[in-house]
Parts: sequence; C-alpha cells; structure tokens
Amino acid sequence: MYTLKCEECQKLFQSVYLSYLHEGVRKRRRYCSRKCAMDVHGREATARRLKKIVPADPNFYIKLLMPEHPRGQVNGYVDEHIILAEQALGKYLPPKAEVHHVDRNRQNNSLGNLVICENKKYHRLLHAREDRLNDTGSLDMKRCCCCHAVKSLDQFNSNVVSWDNLSAVCKSCRAIKRKEYRAARISAY
Repeated sequence: MYTLKCEECQKLFQSVYLSYLHEGVRKRRRYCSRKCAMDVHGREATARRLKKIVPADPNFYIKLLMPEHPRGQVNGYVDEHIILAEQALGKYLPPKAEVHHVDRNRQNNSLGNLVICENKKYHRLLHAREDRLNDTGSLDMKRCCCCHAVKSLDQFNSNVVSWDNLSAVCKSCRAIKRKEYRAARISAY
C-alpha cells in the first residue's frame, strides 16, 4: 500500500498501485479520486478550448475558439467581448444585440469599456452622440455640413430620417441653397 498526495486537493490518499497503465503507457497515480482528475482535466480542456486569436492589427476583435456557442456555429470562433458581456449578463445575448467599446479600441475588452446595445440602431446612436460630443464639446451644438460652423440645435430644420431628427444643413445655408436653386431654375427658362 502506497501513501500518495493528490495533485488537485493536496489530500493524502492510500493506493494499492503506484502507477497505472493507460494506452500502453505506464503513468504515475496523481489524483485521489475521479472527481479531482476530472476537475483538472476539465480546466485543461477549457484552457485548450478557449484558445485566443489576438490579431496584430488593433482594428480586429480578439476571438476565442468556442464551437458550441450559438454565435460560433459558422467557424467555431466567437468575439471575446461578446463572451465577457454574456458572462456579466449571466446568459446568452439576444441575436440582434451588439456590444459597444466605449473607447473604440476593439481589443480593450475590460468590462468597464463594454456596453451591451439592444440592436445596431442603438449602437450607431452611441457612436453618433460620441462623435458630436467630441466635435462640438456639447450635445446641444451641431456642425453644419455646408458652412462647417458649430451652431445651436435651434438653427437646424427638422428631419425625421436623421438620428437626432435634425437636418445636416443649418437654416441659413438652406436659405442660400434655395435662392441659388431658384436662380438657376429661372435662368434655365
């Protein structure tokens, strides 16, 4: 009878055999029970499964090999930020949900940098608001795409198609464009 120390739980255990035969190879006994052996081998398998692909280009997402994941059915890889968001949420993300990187660095997957968006439209809204804030310093100001001047929101006409329901051209530029258009129409006759 041999007294051995389990490599997983560090508990001393008694064994009749010092080693065992596995696939024609003699191996030393390392664990006190099948549970300890499966715990270790399960962690090793998870580590192998979670093999990361970290691209050199920061414009690409870090990917994890997870073929059993619903989003990994195509090639077996899932973006790491999606896995982290799902772990924080405690369940799989809905199919249309997206994860937004606050600092726009696709490889910075810290939980403080990730925002779960319900759909692509909301994700685009976050980017548009951030762009306006960076451009003008305030969400109450907007840059005219014609004269490039930063003006208050009441200087723009309404437009239901835009994310902020405002036209891209300010009222004064719009009036100038209308006059030019009318003059061109009159001179055409």
